[in-house]
Amino acid sequence: MQKRATAPRRKSGSDTEAAILASVNTRNLTLLQHRSKPHVTEGDDHNRACYGCYKALNHAHIAVDYITECQIEEGVLNQYKALYLPHVMVMSKAVADKIREFTANGGAVWADGRCAYLDEHVFLRRMIPGHGLDEMFGCQEADFIAARDTEFRLGALRGCMFRQYLVPTTGEVLAEENGKALIVRNKFGKGETLLAGSYITLGLQRLGSDEATMNAMAEFAFRHGVKPVLNVAPSAKIECSVMHGPDADVFILGNRTQTSVTARVELESSYAAFTRNGVRQNGGTVLEQPLAPEETVMVIGYKK
Repeated sequence: MQKRATAPRRKSGSDTEAAILASVNTRNLTLLQHRSKPHVTEGDDHNRACYGCYKALNHAHIAVDYITECQIEEGVLNQYKALYLPHVMVMSKAVADKIREFTANGGAVWADGRCAYLDEHVFLRRMIPGHGLDEMFGCQEADFIAARDTEFRLGALRGCMFRQYLVPTTGEVLAEENGKALIVRNKFGKGETLLAGSYITLGLQRLGSDEATMNAMAEFAFRHGVKPVLNVAPSAKIECSVMHGPDADVFILGNRTQTSVTARVELESSYAAFTRNGVRQNGGTVLEQPLAPEETVMVIGYKK
């Protein structure tokens, strides 16, 4: 029991500063729409978008929690700095009110995929986004059309499948096409929002990775105080994680590439020593480890 009580723990729960809404309501809708058509893949688009969103944030070493509508209604947003709404089509008033409150109190909300165009009864809203989220995002939908091109650019972001043209009210236009807004950023209370008018996160799963898109999505979190799990370089080439314990921390470093690379981690506190495969190394505030192609290693850092 004592060993279990002092075992290292992963960064999770209250340590995590960003969240992704895994919408049960949106999943239920798409399941009902496609339950009699198993050959149609679009029924899983929200799950795919959630994965695409996670993919972008994980690429920048940002720890995230998946949360549901029930958790939002219970007040879980209070523990986060940034909330991502990937392809969340269905939104109840109760959830929308909590998200508005979160933003007004200083939170940051990023959304795409025709966010909240249906209410909890699956009715099309007169105003999109619905339930007052148009005020929060500082814009309203003007049109929603299928794209002739499979992919296209919205500033730094890569669009996919559809274009949602937006009319800014209080928001700032960050990207436009032929004079029509496609990305709008808005100040709401103490917080900030960004609405991207296309299937950005779904595209990261369907079309594959896009460096500029993933960097821009992560930058939104960094802009609002979210910190990465570790400050590691070269960031794009390294997969990393950390487990914390009372006497030591465990660092997991992986090489994402097909070539050798040296991972350099700048740590917030100094360690007495590091060990890798039982070999003791000097401690300090910097951890450097050579990694072979696709190699993953575990390094123990002993606290002073």
